[in-house]
Amino acid sequence: MYSQQEYETVRRQTMQIEAEKRALLRFMVMVLSILLIGALLAAGMFYGMYQRNINIADSAASRIEALQKQLDESTRALREKTAELEKITNAARQQQQQLEGMIPKILSKAASTAEIGEFAHNVYESPGRRVEVPRPPPNDLFTRFYRYRTADGKTQKFVLVAGELDGRKVIYSNLVSDNAPL
Repeated sequence: MYSQQEYETVRRQTMQIEAEKRALLRFMVMVLSILLIGALLAAGMFYGMYQRNINIADSAASRIEALQKQLDESTRALREKTAELEKITNAARQQQQQLEGMIPKILSKAASTAEIGEFAHNVYESPGRRVEVPRPPPNDLFTRFYRYRTADGKTQKFVLVAGELDGRKVIYSNLVSDNAPL
C-alpha cells in the first residue's frame, strides 16, 4: 500500500489541479461574460442603426411622396399655364394680324369711324398699348374721340396719339372713358 505522505502528495496535486481548473473556468467565464456583454452592446448598436435607417428610409419615402405630389401639382399648373399662354399668344397673334390688316386702311384714310374705334380698342389691348406703323399717320386721325362697343355692351371711348419710339413711328391708344351699357 501507499504511505501517508504519498496520499498527501496525491491529494495536494489533486487540489492544485482542481484549483487550476477552477481558475481556468473562472477566467473562461469572465472572457465569455465580456464577449457576451460585447455581443449585446454590438447587437444594441446594430439595432439602433437599423432603427435609425428605418426612420431615415420612412422619412425619405414620405418626402418622396410629398415631392411627387408637388411635382404632379407643378406639372398640372405648368400645363394649365402653358395652355393659357398659348391661348393668349394665339389671341395676340390674331390681334396683331387684325391690326396689320387695319393699318393700311387707317393710314390711307379709307377707314370708317367704327373701324377706327375698333382699331383704337385693338391697339389699347395690345402690349404697351401701341402699334408700330410704317409711315407717319394722317394728323386728322388724332383730332377726335373714337367709340367702341364691347361684347358685354359697354361703350369705351379712346383717343389716338402719334409718337416716335427709337426712330420708329407708333400710334398709342388711350382709354378716355368706359361707360356701363345703355
